[in-house]
Amino acid sequence: MVKNKISSLSAVALTVLMMGTAPLTQANELSNTQQDGQLNFGYIVDEAPYSSATDGTKPTGFAVELCEKVEDTIKAAHNTVDLKVVYTPVTLEEGLSQVQSGDLDMLCGAVVETLSRRQMADFSTPISVGGITALINQDADATLKRVLEGEQAHTGPRWRATVNQGLANHTYAVHEGTVTEAWVRDQIKQLGVVATVVTAKTNEEGVKLVSEGKVDAYFADRSEIIAAIHTSSITNVELSPRIYAKATEHLVIAKGNSELRLLVDTVLSDLYQSDDFAPLHKKHFGDMGQAVIDEYQNYIIAK
Repeated sequence: MVKNKISSLSAVALTVLMMGTAPLTQANELSNTQQDGQLNFGYIVDEAPYSSATDGTKPTGFAVELCEKVEDTIKAAHNTVDLKVVYTPVTLEEGLSQVQSGDLDMLCGAVVETLSRRQMADFSTPISVGGITALINQDADATLKRVLEGEQAHTGPRWRATVNQGLANHTYAVHEGTVTEAWVRDQIKQLGVVATVVTAKTNEEGVKLVSEGKVDAYFADRSEIIAAIHTSSITNVELSPRIYAKATEHLVIAKGNSELRLLVDTVLSDLYQSDDFAPLHKKHFGDMGQAVIDEYQNYIIAK
């Protein structure tokens, strides 16, 4: 099975990480039994800057590069084995399902860990801090802007209706199939707001809907929105300064594969302490400030 295969590969790689040299006996044994070995990594399509690909080209993104570092570590641990690595494009739900079934060894994307998802798979140490925010048109209604920034819609007594008046009768777009979509729908339900919610398959689509005035706001992960704006020529939108909910995001690993999970966490912990990390992060997210880079020190697991 895929899980058993990766457990064997990961055990060898971990030995290299801990000892610093390749154990020839184990490597030779591995080469005899795993000549046709294959790693199956999925990547979430249209999740820039974490993972994306165009027209069937090789996937790119921050999460993909993290997976490639895991791949390189495993390959280095048994360089006599011709290990094939296949990257398969999937949606978030497809990826989780295929990790659960064993068709994928790992899902390369920024996935928020939830209790229901933990029933399907295991998760790496955090690769990012997600934050739900709103994107609005620069010419958006002033009342809506105030409410999205956490202010009252109108002056006067602070009662629930004044908040709802600022949010009601608008159309909101959400990133389809994400925790953000569930959060927005739940907030609207709890507040009893009369509003329309539409879904965008990509962050680029969501940004475009706001720019063209087809929706009043787009809710998604802040870093993903920033990346989508950065790669477009759109200039008539602005981010709300408010972060509505924070959640760490992770790579997804086949459930119960403790060896692979330990390998992944070791690679990530080493990377976060290295001089290579800041340039890698800037490459995909732009200059988000030293405070963001420093945040990753909290995710390092001591050896």
